[in-house]
Amino acid sequence: MKLGNARFYALEAKRQNLVHSVEDYPTFGVAFAFCFFVYFAIKRPMSSNLYKEVFLSCALGAMTAVPRVAYHRYNYMQEVSVQFKFLQQKFEKNPDQNVPDDEDVLKNFGISKYGQMSENDDIDDINKEDLFSGGD
Repeated sequence: MKLGNARFYALEAKRQNLVHSVEDYPTFGVAFAFCFFVYFAIKRPMSSNLYKEVFLSCALGAMTAVPRVAYHRYNYMQEVSVQFKFLQQKFEKNPDQNVPDDEDVLKNFGISKYGQMSENDDIDDINKEDLFSGGD
């Protein structure tokens, strides 16, 4: 079953946006929490301990960062729906193309900032080189 490059990369771009938004969620949550805490600290008197405000700012920061992830997830699900409908129409017109992929095919669905490097990459060779090893 072949999806086609243009459709595959359109789907993959949406998936990468979703992955990056999930990976960036803690950063945005902490930044929003800090902003809320600064606001609460300014509004409270100096004699206040701000314990309640710390927890409230953490909760508000996490809740404020969630819509970005939800937005990218919604876009991804819409793209999956569009591509699935396209494939259904394609296979209704051409039922002979509806064959499964070979199980031995290695499918790489993109990179992640925190992902593992695969065994086929040349990263190990690059890391072993030093300044004087030359460019063989």
